[in-house]
Amino acid sequence: MTKENKILTEQQIEHFKTFGFLLLRGVFGSDDLNIINDEYEIGLKIKLEKDNKPRGARGQLNWSNLGPETPYLARLPEDPRICGTAEQLLAEDAVALFSTANHFSGDRTPWHPDTDDPNCRSAKFHLYLQPLDENSGALRVIPGSHLSPFHDELHRIGLKGSNEGSESDNSYLNKSGLGLNDIPAHVCKSEPGDVILFHGRLWHATWKGSKDRRVVGCTFQGNPRTTEEKKSMQKMLEANRNIRIRNEPDDPQYHPHWLANPEKSPKRQQWINWLQEKGAIDLP
Repeated sequence: MTKENKILTEQQIEHFKTFGFLLLRGVFGSDDLNIINDEYEIGLKIKLEKDNKPRGARGQLNWSNLGPETPYLARLPEDPRICGTAEQLLAEDAVALFSTANHFSGDRTPWHPDTDDPNCRSAKFHLYLQPLDENSGALRVIPGSHLSPFHDELHRIGLKGSNEGSESDNSYLNKSGLGLNDIPAHVCKSEPGDVILFHGRLWHATWKGSKDRRVVGCTFQGNPRTTEEKKSMQKMLEANRNIRIRNEPDDPQYHPHWLANPEKSPKRQQWINWLQEKGAIDLP
């Protein structure tokens, strides 16, 4: 990547390494957002026709954006504003694992990291489609919680997974009498067009929000270098595949149309080859 093509400053890269997240303002303009919103509606309609039962306290519906019905979102991981950023943070051979959308109708997302694996090198990109603040479902993050021992201390005290108000809930929040929103955190207030990216080990949550909270996103993983990273990667890919088969049997993570790569994108083909090599997908 040439100096002219670099998106992040050295200070932003250091911020991500140290605090585990970044908020990039105004990355996508109105023309992009019009297409993204239209394709989100298409994806949501298809999802509701297959499965209209939101899951958990989040009231979450999740689907892959890699189908032919949503071509802009299927190409989103290849957008230089996304993959270029990921490559600066994770190295130029970073791999796009997912392009997904979520719809939330619950009033909170409990505190959690996406992974506890110390060998994880990842960057998750979120594009919220409505203005969000501390009282309307904005992402909350605990800065530096992707790093040990801080990450592990939050597990030790029992912060993960509290839905609050459940008599069987033996979590830190229930024991302390605190609310999810009382945990010291940075609230990522955002407007449509902003991009929030965070490390997979970073503790995050949401609080309040409407019954119609919308987000699209991508997840990138650093190509493993060490033996430990390679073992962790294989374990993660297998777990993700099994979860998808169990929870979303009619919505494959990697749509055949995306895998066919009709536009002959070199970047996408590199990722497809990598995913096939790692056993994450089966190609004829």
